[in-house]
Amino acid sequence: MKTLLILLFLPLLLLAENPFEKKLPFEEAIIEYSLGGSQKGVETLYIKDFGRKRVLYKKVTTKIIAKSQEKFIITTPKWIYTKNQKTNIAYRVPNLNYLLYIRFKELNKKEQQKVLKNLKIIKYLPIQSSQFKIEKNYTVVNNIPCNLLIQKSNKECYSYDGALLLKSEIRFLGFNKSEILYNIFQTKVDPNLFDLSNYKIVDNKLKSVQAYEKSKKIIDFLKRNINTKTIFIKTKKTEDYNQEIQEGIKALKNIGQP
Repeated sequence: MKTLLILLFLPLLLLAENPFEKKLPFEEAIIEYSLGGSQKGVETLYIKDFGRKRVLYKKVTTKIIAKSQEKFIITTPKWIYTKNQKTNIAYRVPNLNYLLYIRFKELNKKEQQKVLKNLKIIKYLPIQSSQFKIEKNYTVVNNIPCNLLIQKSNKECYSYDGALLLKSEIRFLGFNKSEILYNIFQTKVDPNLFDLSNYKIVDNKLKSVQAYEKSKKIIDFLKRNINTKTIFIKTKKTEDYNQEIQEGIKALKNIGQP
């Protein structure tokens, strides 16, 4: 098995052909979210190159920590960086899109065709299990329709095939967080937001290995012969998903999110 190090230093391939990339319909934009629940503050998403490059800026105050906290998450086609403003360190993990594309290119032609076919099935099929469900065209936020992903008490609504989060409600052990998109400005984005020249880049080894393992699990899942009647749609006459399938579909729904 190839190591993660070897995988990440392969030449950057033609990502325009990457079937795992989810592009937005606008080239550049500034997107604003309002936050509520146990946290207060601002969240702004900066978009370039139709969403292939992103900067997510958060400045929040929680009920537990009164002092505001800032975070920058920078997404590029190959890497995802989290900047630490106080220490000038940027921790990076490989972009799951890139890892999936590398694995996809290593498949033979027959396997690639099967993966592409299954991606289309997942995109259009209603999905439900005891662990989570997806409701297509659930609602409209800021004039954009979105699909709702429900997992236990957490609800997230995505648009553009999962490329953009429109709203979410997350609850966990007394903590609750809500956010909703309220403004999209299609405008030029300052390229300096993506500048990491003054930061020391440190690999987050644990999360990198997890991303590598997840990419393998997703591709293995997509190489299956999928029987839509017995696997994806739960009825009284069929068994629920097994754990591998549940994790595979959930991971696919959030590809590309910072």
